[in-house]
Formats: sequence, structure tokens, C-alpha cells
Amino acid sequence: MISEISILCDFDGTLSLRDMVATIALEFAPHTSRPLIEAVQAREISVREGVSEMFRNIPASKYSEVVKFSRERTVLRPGAFAMVDYAMQQGWNFSVVSGGFDFFVRPALLPVASFIRIYCNRLREKKGMLEVVWPYGCDELCDGGCGLCKVSLLRQHQKEGRKILLIGDGVTDVKAARLADYVFARSVLAEILREEGVPFTPYETFHDIIRALSDNASEVHQYVSIQSSC
Repeated sequence: MISEISILCDFDGTLSLRDMVATIALEFAPHTSRPLIEAVQAREISVREGVSEMFRNIPASKYSEVVKFSRERTVLRPGAFAMVDYAMQQGWNFSVVSGGFDFFVRPALLPVASFIRIYCNRLREKKGMLEVVWPYGCDELCDGGCGLCKVSLLRQHQKEGRKILLIGDGVTDVKAARLADYVFARSVLAEILREEGVPFTPYETFHDIIRALSDNASEVHQYVSIQSSC
């Protein structure tokens, strides 16, 4: 078994069943958010531009309602905690790289928070409205617009000498998926990678991913040379 592996896992639509950023925006600012969500998904505008504008249309006075709403509706994908446990058993690093917000990401992951790294955004008040704070911006090698830049975080892990397994589902994962050693993908991310000819393994639950990682005949092992102890 080798330990020089980092799993970078998206949250919205990946660890969680719903894209909570879109769910919140559609609940509290539906008329302005819907076209912005469609534009981001079509890659017509950047993630940072689209999400910033969505939340700029929500009054700061609604913040406590936003927090309550998001926590009540955040449901984790089956096998989420089992995936973290599996990574720990292998001695691998597990990081959540989320364009979502701390007030729903961290509570949802509280049972495993001390064993993983969590990178996410937060909200603050500005002129009576909500403003997104982006703590993890793009580095000089990224072409920008990511919001939370998964590419720059991926490069940080690579500098530690680790191979990268990326788990994701959407447009925010595309840039990092192109650079990862291997990818588990579903939904929009799977469609884009299939079009681009980037190798990946599809999944619906984290149990699917654990099975693929545990199977020495899996194509994943051709890319990251995993020696499973299972």
C-alpha cells in the first residue's frame, strides 16, 4: 500500500446529493439566479462571476434563513463517510474542495472533520446584501474565474509528491479533472470528460468508488499504481 495519494472531493452534487449553492440561490433569488445558473453550466460566464451575482441579489437580513434552509436540505450521498474511512485505512489524504459555503459544508461533515481538510467559501454582508468571500483564488497558472480554485489546490498537493484522485460532478471540477491522475465523475463532469476523451470511472454512490479502488483489476490502478490492502 502506498500513502502518496490525495483524494480531492467536490461537495455540491458529489458529497451532497444536491447542489446546495444552486438550491439556495433558487430559493432566495429565483428570478435572477436561474439564468445565471444556466450560464455557468453552459460555461458562458465564470463560476466566480455567476455565484457572486446570485448571492448579491439576496438581502443580508436573510442570512439566518439561508443557513437554516441549507442545513435542513443538505443530504450526503450514500457511502460518503465510508469513503473517508476507506481513505484513512489506506493512509491517504482526503480533502473536500468545495465552491459551497462553510455554514452547510462543515456541519454536514462534522463527524469526519478532524480527519480531513476542508476548503470552502463563506458569505458576509456588504451594503445590505450578501457577498461571497473567496479564500482560495486562482494561482498564476490558472486562467481565472474559478472562485474556489481546485486547480491551484491540486497543484499544492502535487508539490507534496502526491498523486491525485479527483471526485466530482460539475463544471467547477473540469479544470482540475484534466490535471488529476485519475477521476471519478458523474453528471455534467462525466459528459464533458467523455467528450474530451479524459479517462474516468463513473459512480452514483461512494460505495461504487470504494469497489473500484478495491479492485486490483480496475483501470484506476493503471493510472495511480494503487496496491490495495483490501
